Amino acid sequence: MAPFTFTLFAPYNKQAALRLKNASVRMFGVDILMEKDESDGYFRATVDLADGIFHYQFKIQTKSWFEQEPEPTLP
Repeated sequence: MAPFTFTLFAPYNKQAALRLKNASVRMFGVDILMEKDESDGYFRATVDLADGIFHYQFKIQTKSWFEQEPEPTLP
């Protein structure tokens, strides 16, 4: 096994998670909370990985300044 660091630049987000799944196993992935470095806006998570093929996704809820909030709907 060897350590591998996943990095995500998301300076406006409060939290992010890494979903990691072994490609050869038929099961759902594992969600790993990422740590944010406020000084550079990057989220990082370091995991020990065995040899193999892995699929990964970043789970975030956008807080981007250029994406407007949706208008509230009226009943």
